[in-house]
This record gives sequence, C-alpha cells and structure tokens, in this order.
Amino acid sequence: MRRLFSLLPLLLPLPNLVQAADPVCTLENRVCAENNNSGKCIRYENTFTCVTVNPAGSRCTVDANPTLTDCTLSAPVCSAESGGICLETTTDFVCKSEPSGEGIRIDDTSVTVSYSKETKGEIPAGCIIGAEVCLDDDARDIEVENWEGHFVSANPVGPMHIGHGRWAALGDSLCRVMDHAGYDIQREFYINDHGSQMNTFGNSISTRYMQLADIIAKQGVDIDEAHKLLIADRDAFVADESDEHPETHPYQDNFAETLGKDSYGGDYIIDEAAEFWRTDGDKWVNADPQERMESFRERGYVKMVDNMRDLCHAVNCDFDRWFSERSLYVKDTEGETAGTSAVDRAFEKLDKMGYLYTKDGALWFRSTDLGDDKDRVLIKSDGEYTYFASDVAYHWDKFQRVDHVIDIWGADHHGYIDRVRCVCDALGYPGKFEVLLGQLVNLLRNGKPVRMSKRKGTMVTLQELVDEVGSDAARYTLISKSSNQMVDFDIEAVKKRDNSNPVYYVQYAHARVCSILRRAADVTAEQAAEMGMKAVAEKAIGENVDYSLLTDPTELALSRKLNELTDLIASCARDRAPFRLTHFAEELAGDFHSFYAACQVLPSEGRPVDPELSRARLAACDAVRVTLALVLTLVGVSAPEQM
Repeated sequence: MRRLFSLLPLLLPLPNLVQAADPVCTLENRVCAENNNSGKCIRYENTFTCVTVNPAGSRCTVDANPTLTDCTLSAPVCSAESGGICLETTTDFVCKSEPSGEGIRIDDTSVTVSYSKETKGEIPAGCIIGAEVCLDDDARDIEVENWEGHFVSANPVGPMHIGHGRWAALGDSLCRVMDHAGYDIQREFYINDHGSQMNTFGNSISTRYMQLADIIAKQGVDIDEAHKLLIADRDAFVADESDEHPETHPYQDNFAETLGKDSYGGDYIIDEAAEFWRTDGDKWVNADPQERMESFRERGYVKMVDNMRDLCHAVNCDFDRWFSERSLYVKDTEGETAGTSAVDRAFEKLDKMGYLYTKDGALWFRSTDLGDDKDRVLIKSDGEYTYFASDVAYHWDKFQRVDHVIDIWGADHHGYIDRVRCVCDALGYPGKFEVLLGQLVNLLRNGKPVRMSKRKGTMVTLQELVDEVGSDAARYTLISKSSNQMVDFDIEAVKKRDNSNPVYYVQYAHARVCSILRRAADVTAEQAAEMGMKAVAEKAIGENVDYSLLTDPTELALSRKLNELTDLIASCARDRAPFRLTHFAEELAGDFHSFYAACQVLPSEGRPVDPELSRARLAACDAVRVTLALVLTLVGVSAPEQM
C-alpha cells in the first residue's frame, strides 16, 4: 500500500468570492518560448483569460460590508502554521465604490504575455491573478478522499485495518460537520486497484490454492480439513518467532520461498484460496498459471471491494463515489475524448503548459518550476507508469468534478504534498488542494500494546475491532483526538459500560434525558418509540416556558455550554477538527449530570417542585437531548433512547 491514508475520503470550502471591477485573469495556457542549452525552458508565453464583472446586486461581496464593490484582492498571508504547514490564511480587500447595475459578466478576452524566472512575467494591466469570479450562487463543492482513506484510499488486496478505520471515521465526520454547516460535499473512496500489488494478490491466492491441492492429494483429506491444516501451518509460523522450528510450518516457508517478499501472507489469503476450491474444485490445478492468477485476482478483488463497502456501511460511513484507479488508464470509446484516458488528458494539459520533458528515455514533470525540490518521473524508461502518474490523473479528474479537494494522508506521506500541490497548480487549480496529515493508532489491551507483526503477516483488522467493541465505540474513539495526534485505542477500556468510557458516558446522558422526558409525559418506552422523542418532549413540557426561573449555577452553566454549539460547528468545519465535538459532548454530559444532581426536575413523594420550574427544567433537559443527538449524529454515532 503506497499511501497510508487518503480518505477520504478531500474537503475544502470555496473561499469567499470577490467581485472585481478590474479584469480577473486566469492562466489558461503555458507554452515554452525559449530553451537554454541544456533543454530547460527559460521563457514561457502564458495565455490568460480575463473577465470583468460588474458586481452590484451579487451576493458575492466582501463579508464585512456587502454594499462595497470594486474590491481588490491582496495576496493571502499565512496567519497560522504548524510544522511549516500553513493552517489558515488571511486575505485583505480594498474597496472603492458603491454598487450600481446587475452582477453580470460583461467582458471576456484573451491576453498573451511573456514569463521568465527573472521577471516573473508581465501581468495584463489591471488584472488580479487568481481571484475568483462569482457568476451564480455561492455554491461550495467539497471532495473528501478516503486514503485509506481519502478518507479512504485502500488497496483491495486485503481487509481494511484500523488505520483505514480512523480515516474513514475522521473523513466522514468532517463531511457531516461541513454538510451541516452548509457545504456541498462529496465523499470518495479511492480504490488502489492498478499496479503490481494486484498481481501479487493474485499470485498469493494461486500459490495457496496449489498448496491446498497438494495437501488434499498427499493426505487424502477434503477441502475443509486441508484448509484447517494450512491455517495451522501458518499459525505455527507466527508462533515460531525465532524461526527455530521450520519443520512445523513447511507450507509457509514454501510460500515465502516461491514468492519472496512479493506476497501477501495473511490467513485471509488461505481463506480465499479455500473458497475458490469449494466453488471450482480442482479446475485450476492443471490450468495455465497466468490464467489461474488472473481469475483469482479479479474474483478476489471484487470480493474485497464488496467487503470494504459493507464494512464502511456498518460503521456509518457511506461514500458518494467509489473511484477505481484502473479507470484512469481506460481509454474512452466515444465523444470528444474518444481514444484517450484520464492519464492521457492530464499529461496533454501539462505538456501544453510546458511542464513535461523527456530525459534518459523517461517522461518527467517539471515540478521544480513550481517550488518542488526536484522534478518527478511520470513514465519510466521501460514504459511503466509511476505511482505519481496516477496521482496526477486522479487529481486532474477530480477537478473536473469539484472545486476544492482535501486529501487525508498519513504523516509519513508528507513528502508527497509538494509534488501533488505542484501538479494541481500546474493544471490550473492553485490554492484549491489541501492535505490533512495524521498519525496512526496504537492498539492496546488493558494498557499493554497488542502485538502485531508485518513480517509474520499478523494484524487486527477493522472488522475484528468493530466486532469486539461495536461500531459506536470504535468510531467515537478513532476521532476523539486531532488528526495529527496518535490515538491510543485500549480495547478493554472502550468496552466498559461506566463513566470511565467517554462514548458510554455521552450516550448514557442522552438516554437518561429520554427517560426523564418519558416519565414526565407518562408514556412507556414502546409508546415513545412510536410517538418520537420530539412529541414526547412536547407533551412533557407544554407551551410558554418561563426560562427566567432557571437561576441555579448549574442551570446557567448548562445554558452557556449549549450556546457554544453553533460557533463550535463552524470552527470544526473551518479547522477540519471534528474531534472537538467529542470533547464538547463529554463536557455537556458532565454539565447535565451536575445540573440533574443539583436541581430536582420532577416531583416525587415528599419532594414537591413548582410545576412551572419543573417545566423549565424539562425544557433544559430536552435542549440537552437535542444537542447531544445532533453532536452524536455529526460524529456518526448513535444516540440511544434506552441503555
């Protein structure tokens, strides 16, 4: 797997669009006009498309004063950074006059100017390079990639691991937050199904199939027994940490000798091979090895993707688009693009802009012109496409569908940022590509690390984790920290049903409020389920509540906490930080429990309470219910009405 995370999967709001009385110019074409002796371009001719907009009457004006127009956009300034990465930019506007007329496009021209490294080019007079022009509604398109999430980007050659799970949870929660904040969001899962890993997958299954055939033939057992024996052989290999007893795992050693490092050694490969034997019998024993590998590769691939889709759905993470890397290399058969693939079209665009050159038989991207530390190979001298070629075509394809992209990558992939940013800039989308870097998950059990071995092919899959702790607990825990912080996931702690478990603590607060409202409305749980909790609350509280009766310090603290939510959601969307919602939910649950301990809500025998005060406190309880339900929904976790 070349990327740890991509999930998501890819979110970024359009910046506030600016109206400019002067022409706004976009670079459309870039042609090399002069090379030096070494063949490197030293002067370009750039073609800009310049647009003038009469801004009056448009909703795309400066936030601070919507009546101001003729606004000039200054260069963005980084106002917050971490680890050398800009987290927030600030842009200033200078506005000159008041509006008149309609917000329409009134001019569209092309201008060709010269550019060199020395002069940086001559900008057409009056043009603002890179400013956006609003010609319609303030629509915002957001793409979330699952790298393994973009928000998930995964190789379909094995089960999803916990890393995938973290980015699925993070990316989907971020999508939910931004969707709630008013953004138009697309969720995308990137399937890394192009490249040598697919053949490795097929060969691994094929080799295990032939081993099963050998066991059946030599020991006279059926497929079920052969399956058990081959699993036991692998288990013996895992247990033999120092490889002191090779006689206990001959098939695993043979598997490694046959394929070397170019293999997948997990027991799921044995399971797949056994399944193919159950459906096909010995059909493939004497078949052409290449044909056998290809059949197993493609059938196994389909099953893996189906499993990924089902598991993502089980953890409340559904994608708008499942994007196959293979599709980037498939040539269209009709229309204007017939005979070309997405890779072809992306390369054609880069070549047209003067960013491609050939050296030593390889095709290179001139990324140093855009700030990268070295140029990047797209096609090797042997004709093989690099992984970067897929990155180029994928982001080119994305920008044909969305306006802004956020990739979510593992921190060990920070070195990819500049080269992909350079590609996006070169293709004509400067400032519209964003990367969230994140850390992995430390899996613990009772405070002790769970032992996993890459060499032995052992790991805890996401499915296994969800099966043991549940979808809610898994998802909540995986997003409970900032993406740039390691998550310590203690399996046993997350399974506890007490106040030490944050997700239980929050869900219990919601269920407790529902119980209070049911008692106040004098309805059973079954009746409440049929009515809906909103109707139950209305019956319990009534109308014309006097909130001025809520004067206890715990009541005031609860009110203040509830009033934080609107700004919190905005900050979570802006800062790509859905983890803050889990902290808020825990604090709100704590404030509610403090309020309920200090303030009697319902009358009881020997403990009367003023009816109007009771209704006001019930209304406060219901506000907590609604808020907790919303927050839990935004992080993709259920809000139970009973526990």
